[in-house]
Amino acid sequence: MNLVILYENHDLAMRKSLDRYLTQLSKNGDTCIWNDEQVLPGEATEVILDRQLANADVVLLLVSQDFWASETCYRQAMTALEVCRKYPKKKIATVLLRPSSIEDTPFHEIDQLPARNVCITDYKDPEQGYWDTYQGVKKIIYPRYRYKKRPKIAALQAAALGAGILLLWCAFVLLLPVIDPQEGLRIMPEPVLAGPDSLSYRIFKLDNAAQQGVVLYFSMEPSDTARYGHLQPQTCLEKQGDENWWKNQTFWVMPYETQVDSAGNFFSQCISADFNKNDAGEYRYSVKFDKPLDKGLLPGFADRLRCGITPCTSSEANCENVAAFSFRHHFYLPDVRFYFAMLSFVLITMITILLFTTRKISSHVKNSGNN
Repeated sequence: MNLVILYENHDLAMRKSLDRYLTQLSKNGDTCIWNDEQVLPGEATEVILDRQLANADVVLLLVSQDFWASETCYRQAMTALEVCRKYPKKKIATVLLRPSSIEDTPFHEIDQLPARNVCITDYKDPEQGYWDTYQGVKKIIYPRYRYKKRPKIAALQAAALGAGILLLWCAFVLLLPVIDPQEGLRIMPEPVLAGPDSLSYRIFKLDNAAQQGVVLYFSMEPSDTARYGHLQPQTCLEKQGDENWWKNQTFWVMPYETQVDSAGNFFSQCISADFNKNDAGEYRYSVKFDKPLDKGLLPGFADRLRCGITPCTSSEANCENVAAFSFRHHFYLPDVRFYFAMLSFVLITMITILLFTTRKISSHVKNSGNN
């Protein structure tokens, strides 16, 4: 493809700014770009220009009021227009550099870049104007080409889209208790070390409804004592942030005789708890051994804490809505929800800034910011 550029010398700086983009078309060898700076000393400019117009596939007129006021430029433009009309396969387009009287010329009906009745100087960010012109020229050369946004704008919009998706996820998490309300207790299967010789299970009450007579038990096999040691009677169920809760609302339940060895050591420990209204929160069920525990042994205690009366002398246990803690239950915890609320605030602020910046950069005309 042969691309010929016509311009007026007052617009040389703007032509060179546009060249920074158009030269990308020539780097692959498919497009040859010509302007009058390539006329060698001693050559007749008009003769060379006529030859270039005869061979041109695309002619770009970089127009301004100086362009129309120049008899030479106007004559060259008319010559290019006549050639393109004579050979329909040739393309001609105007690049509106600055405001001009193009509507009063024979060129007002041909393609205008970067957009009809929009000049590059109308852009708040001129680089966006050059980019849109470059995209328009590519569309003329390659009719199937699709407009691509300027990389900076594309990056900002991608960031805004990513933040928007993350914001939707935060909104879903914050609305989860309304969408899928959870009730009762959730027990984390894996325990944690509460001390050198004790471990504890984290339990979460996800709602504020009263739940009386919940019997929780920790049980081992007799053969486990050789590896872990014997259980001590200091078992308790505590509420985090309320030191007196366990005194008023829990009591130890005697395990069955089958849970005791010949030395009087228990293989199980049982606690009954009454959860009153507004008792939602985190709890810890702790058991103690007669020797230190290795952290590597903790996986062996997974799922050892359960609800029921299997090893306990209690006659009944309210195990309704008592189950294992799963990953999604994290989203019901107050601390997690607080961080999601803060993240939502940050994302809303970020999206607002990104959209404002993108709009400012990509706005086509001066008054677009008032829309």
